[in-house]
Amino acid sequence: MPAPQFILNYTGGKYNESKHTDVLNIDYSKYDTVVEPFGGSFGFSRYLYYKLGHTHLNFQIYDVNQNLIDFYNHLKQMIIEDTHEAFFEEYRKEVKKLHEACPYNHLKKILLNSKKLGQYMKTYEHSDVFIKWLIRHNHVFISSMIRNATYKHNAGFTEIFKQCDFICVKCEDIPPEILYDEKTLIYLDPPYLVTDNSAYDTQFNLNDVFEMIEQLLTHANCLMVHQYNFLLCRAFKDIKQYTYKKTYGSSKRVDHIIFHHL
Repeated sequence: MPAPQFILNYTGGKYNESKHTDVLNIDYSKYDTVVEPFGGSFGFSRYLYYKLGHTHLNFQIYDVNQNLIDFYNHLKQMIIEDTHEAFFEEYRKEVKKLHEACPYNHLKKILLNSKKLGQYMKTYEHSDVFIKWLIRHNHVFISSMIRNATYKHNAGFTEIFKQCDFICVKCEDIPPEILYDEKTLIYLDPPYLVTDNSAYDTQFNLNDVFEMIEQLLTHANCLMVHQYNFLLCRAFKDIKQYTYKKTYGSSKRVDHIIFHHL
């Protein structure tokens, strides 16, 4: 199943990168639920659904960003009510207006400085409530929206939403009965250690959940993706590891590693 364009360009998205998990030869028929405690744009779940065709799975997407979860649940409700097509048509029109009023590259510079958002919105008034909602809540969303809106969205990306639950909660507060269920597969993609994570709205410290991650990688059906880190590899030396190269831009290649208990 070809992957339709997702509505957000999200920092750290893992849709394309998830192909590296294929080498693990995971038997997905054993599972009925995939849990992503660091949900983001839930790239791994979308990869399983669209690229590998595992449409039998249910997906539980957790994230501490309340705005992101509210947005997903709002979109899911529209999909269930079958009102999303008209919504996207209006969305495209309004974003086109915004794009024409202020070219993307210039707008991106403005949005990088969130203090200018209020001043910018006073200059350009738009009727679409959704666009205003995005700008009010998260400037990262609107910048990626404008870029994506230059293409006509394939609404097929909405299909997976009907099989997703979107929950705002810290990963350490996810009920253990969900995480340790034998039919649950857990995909961990925490913000990387020793890297610039300022693009995320909510800052995160891996130290706060290190013990939980170690337990999941030891006792649950779990895999974790992370940029190669010597100390982390030493800490998880008894856990299975697979290393691959990730390409950034046109030439930069960086070692990444998959830790897993599968």
